[in-house]
Formats: sequence, structure tokens, C-alpha cells
Amino acid sequence: MYLRSQTTSLDSLCDRLAQVFLDHGYDGASIAALASSAGLSKASLYHHFPGGKAEMATALITHAIENAERQAFKVLRTQAPSGERLNGFLDGFLRYTENGKRPCLLAVFGQAAPNPIKEVIKAQINDWQIGLESSLIGLRGVKPKRATRLAEEMLCGLYGASLLGQLIGDETCVERSVKRLRKQLELYN
Repeated sequence: MYLRSQTTSLDSLCDRLAQVFLDHGYDGASIAALASSAGLSKASLYHHFPGGKAEMATALITHAIENAERQAFKVLRTQAPSGERLNGFLDGFLRYTENGKRPCLLAVFGQAAPNPIKEVIKAQINDWQIGLESSLIGLRGVKPKRATRLAEEMLCGLYGASLLGQLIGDETCVERSVKRLRKQLELYN
């Protein structure tokens, strides 16, 4: 990241900038609102992010991917039994979305950000889907084609629940989706 200030925490700054994008979307997040949220002048914000909003979005996407990876997706690459990996992933996704209270920044940017940012998101989601597929193949009776469909259904269920929860103001959508996915996974244990 491009922070030069010792007093500004990277995580804190990313969280404040991300909140503006979450509240207003990519197109609606103005430099003035981003600077205000960061507690910086526009000039200082441009000092840290000379490429403007696109550079901020790229830095925030990197931060969001690292956060989602750390909290949810990395467990899919462990040597634990498949069921444990998948349940660990679902637990991590709940942590990552703060039990559905916070949408995934990748979903927000995936809708309106410039194409280079969308391509980074697409590649990451594809990588995560492959991780889910690998874990699903380890379950009883799940063949590769079925694993591909189940992994897509899991991502659709989780991200769809996150979006729906935001649209209707019901933070429990993600929790209910996780509960349904756990029941579905029990069929293969």
C-alpha cells in the first residue's frame, strides 16, 4: 500500500475507505467523501493514491482478498478432512461478513468497477471456487462435475444472501444461507 504516515493504520484506513465504497458503490464514491472518511485532505489522499479512485479500489480489493482468504478460504487448502474444511470455510465466511452485517467489497466492486479490477475479482473468485470444488470432491459420493455445481451453488448462496440481506435490511440472510449449506453438506458425510 502507499501509506507513508506512521500515525494512520493501514487496516483502519482501508476500513474507512471501504465503507464509503460499500455505502455508495464504486461510481458513487466521490474523492471528497473518500478523503473525508479517511480524515485526509484530497491532496493528501492523492499523495497516498496518485492513481485516484482506481488505485484506491485496487488497494482495497487486495486488502479484501487477503482478509477473505485469511478468514474463510485458506482453510480449504489444509489437510483437514473435507467436511471440516468446508465447515471451517462457512464459519470463516460468517466472520468475514460479520454474520451478514457487512457485504463483501468484491461483490460491490464486481458490479461497477473498471474492467481491470473486475478481472482481478473474477480470477480470485474462480480460484476460490476451485478450492471449494477440491474440498467437495473429498466428500462421499461427490464426483468432479457435481463438485463444480455444488461449489457454484455455495458461492451463489453466500454472495446472494449477502446481497439480498443488504437489499431488504435483513442481516440474518447470510446466517440462514450458511445453515442451509451445512444441511446440504450433511447429505454427503
